[in-house]
Amino acid sequence: MSPKPTYEELEKRIADLERGALEQAKESKRVQEVYLSLLNSSADAVVIYDLYGRTVHTSPAFTDLFGWTLQELKGELIPFVPESEKDATSEIIRDLLASGKPCRNFETRRYTKDRRLLDVSMAASLYLDEEGNPAGVLSILRDVSEKKLLEAQLLQAHKMEAVGTLAGGISHDFNNILQIISGYVQILLLNMSSSDPDYYKLQTIEKAAQKGSDLTKRLLIFSRKVEAELRPVDLNHAVLQVVRLLERTIPKMIQIETNLASDLRVINADPLQLEQIMMNLGVNARDAMREGGRLFLQTSNVALDETFCRTHVGSRVGEYVELKITDTGHGIKPELQEHIFEPFFTTKGIGEGSGLGLAMVYGIVKNHGGYINFESIPGKGTSFHIYFPILSVEAELFVPDDRKKDEVLGGKGERILVVDDEVLLLEMVGDLLTRFGYVPIMAESGERAIEILQGEKGLIDLVIMDLSMPGMGGYRCMKEMLGMKPDLKVIIASGYSANRNVRDTLKSGASGFIAKPYHYNDMLRKIREYLDWQGQERRGNTLAL
Repeated sequence: MSPKPTYEELEKRIADLERGALEQAKESKRVQEVYLSLLNSSADAVVIYDLYGRTVHTSPAFTDLFGWTLQELKGELIPFVPESEKDATSEIIRDLLASGKPCRNFETRRYTKDRRLLDVSMAASLYLDEEGNPAGVLSILRDVSEKKLLEAQLLQAHKMEAVGTLAGGISHDFNNILQIISGYVQILLLNMSSSDPDYYKLQTIEKAAQKGSDLTKRLLIFSRKVEAELRPVDLNHAVLQVVRLLERTIPKMIQIETNLASDLRVINADPLQLEQIMMNLGVNARDAMREGGRLFLQTSNVALDETFCRTHVGSRVGEYVELKITDTGHGIKPELQEHIFEPFFTTKGIGEGSGLGLAMVYGIVKNHGGYINFESIPGKGTSFHIYFPILSVEAELFVPDDRKKDEVLGGKGERILVVDDEVLLLEMVGDLLTRFGYVPIMAESGERAIEILQGEKGLIDLVIMDLSMPGMGGYRCMKEMLGMKPDLKVIIASGYSANRNVRDTLKSGASGFIAKPYHYNDMLRKIREYLDWQGQERRGNTLAL
């Protein structure tokens, strides 16, 4: 049996225990201070809750992001969980308390103190007391609103690109069909007196085909298969011209106002397409203000910086001219806003719109290297912001050219090779050419056209061909034909408008271009113009459409 400690020994042991406890308390306090320092230095918002969900601690980043201070929240529940997120959040916390397994990358939404709704990514874990028992929950919240916005914009951009590709392909094929319908109607009308009972019916069919053609042109503009005829333009002048048109087309209870920058920079733009943008947005504004209101058109010089471009997918840093068009109409519902630029999407009633107006606006702006966005508040109105890149060099402003078309002349027995994979279209064009004094030779593919040219090299006066064909295709066919006969005159007739592929083909040696569906007068005029174009440089020139 060990001897009992003396009083001095007991006193020493007590002093050692007190000293150890004091050191342990100091160390615990130091660890706690380091721990809180780490939490407070976090760039993400940090919250510590007790087991009842009451606030124990919040970091400065939490205050910066959500607006509440620790003094406001300590011992209280934080009122920032939306009703729609309560069930999912409760389930996450129940699983955490039951299993102890941390939660990571839980995407949810939270309100700020001023009731803004943020997209956040949440991580949560249990924290333990000194005895190793659960004492509460530590939650880290990261604002991913900008990331979610960019993801949505990128997804929308990809969707619009895919829809544009589809729309362009459909338009090309549809234009071929319209050419056949329109061409045969025009041929029938040539042999018919205006007093014939069927004359009006055929004219109606021709008008319907023209409406179909207008529709496909809008689709082609949206899909950016139509290149803008860019030239230096004063946007203020274009706005004033459109205002005069709108004043004659919208009700007088809608007040049109302008605020045009006096020092506005010059832009490189297609004047007709600028007019289409403003007229479409103006008409949409009219439809949104049935009971009257204000339509406001404003121009200004702006610079888009990296901060703006980082949150607006598709925009680029640089100097722009901004066209802002605002109405005080009924606005656009939030659930519809992501769809407004899609082809055939419309909120109007049956027969009141094709759903291509805003799709065409979107395509034109993109084709000009610009950017478009909008904001809309239901019940208050909508503002469209359109940004056009400035023209960095001084240039002469566009002045319209009102030259008259030449008189149409028939053929003199010239032999014309027509190349197209649409057999019905070949037959229609052959009938038309024969009727006006030409000798048509038909080829349903590029390969067949090469064979014909090899056999009749000196007997072909002109070629009319499509570019989009199976097999070797139109571009390669044209290159091989020009290699065989360098002075051969080739007219491109395409269901696409004069896009980049067509222009590249023209630069490679084609003489001219005509868009399907065309009127027979336009085709005959173009044929005659090239056949009579002697002694001049024939390659690399483009006639006006």
